Amino acid sequence: MSEFVTKKITDSAGTGAPSFTYGLNSGGSDSGLIGKAFTSSGTEPSSPANGDLWYDSGNDKLYYYVAGEFKQITHVNPSTLWYGDRGIFAGGYNNSIPGKQNVIQYIDITSSGNATDFGDLLASFYGAAGCSDATYGVIFAGNDEVQDREEISYITISTTGNATDFGDLTTGMESGAAAADSTRGLHFGGERVDGTYYSNNIEYITIASPSNSTDFGDLSVSRRQLAALSNGTRGVTAGGQGASAYNNVMDYVVIQTTGNATDFGDLLGSKKNMAGAGGDTRGLFGGGRNSSSILDQIEYITTDTTGNSTDFGDLVSGQHILSAVNNATTAIFGGGTSSDSLQSVTIATTGNASDFGDLSAQTYAMASMSGAAS
Repeated sequence: MSEFVTKKITDSAGTGAPSFTYGLNSGGSDSGLIGKAFTSSGTEPSSPANGDLWYDSGNDKLYYYVAGEFKQITHVNPSTLWYGDRGIFAGGYNNSIPGKQNVIQYIDITSSGNATDFGDLLASFYGAAGCSDATYGVIFAGNDEVQDREEISYITISTTGNATDFGDLTTGMESGAAAADSTRGLHFGGERVDGTYYSNNIEYITIASPSNSTDFGDLSVSRRQLAALSNGTRGVTAGGQGASAYNNVMDYVVIQTTGNATDFGDLLGSKKNMAGAGGDTRGLFGGGRNSSSILDQIEYITTDTTGNSTDFGDLVSGQHILSAVNNATTAIFGGGTSSDSLQSVTIATTGNASDFGDLSAQTYAMASMSGAAS
């Protein structure tokens, strides 16, 4: 096989770089993936060819045309992530004695298998909420069967060990939800242990700076047992139980601002006790229960738009009060009432969940998050 090497190409005058109006085709065919035309506009170009680039000026996004469609070109800076390949499940409740747990356990999301011991929480409790900036995992509040705790604790996700005190929420709370971007963590809603108060509070922390939480704004509906997820820009909450009924509400906030939540759309039905997992563009809500049954349904949203959720597939079995973690491509749903199972789905591909492994025990109402493994 011969080799053709080009060190420099100039224009016909030999004074500068040439302009390849129709691209440079090294294969002698128009089917290669080579750069050809570039368009900057607010609408998708008509009659594109393989290799064409389109800058969507209305949304500040760059696309590459291949296999019959424009595909978005993205650059991921590791310092801007809110997830990673190590998934963490913390605390929770099981039906053994004592039911409340202080166990922290972890999984490698890239490889199926059982959970491994990570360390211990500051105390045994359940109903906490978790999130991460990919380096530190934060655990908000929870119920220790005496009171709702207001404490916030944290771990370094890449290093096994016990949790450390971070600060406090403004009040003791359980059954809330949490979401984060690469710097800020948010806690949404929840309830007090005596059931006299359903919260619409949103509070935030700067994850790298241990301190007490600060008021962010309000949810549209006061509720407990809701789920939340993030795409690194928005935090979206879904479902939950208000003072009198389950609901199908989805709200969102922009994590780096403050203010009240805005309507996103509706779930496929009114439910509570789901788990949420959020990738770069698609968010998943799985499991839960409605007024009559425990659910195996997974539904999805496109997080940077608004609209109602769409059916994604089914869990291996119906679960509620479960938890979830994810990396860029895979979401793992874990635990639930009378369950130690871990179930995986590919975020970008609709379909049913597959068995991944097991937790150390049948556990529900765990805090969960993911981050860098090293």
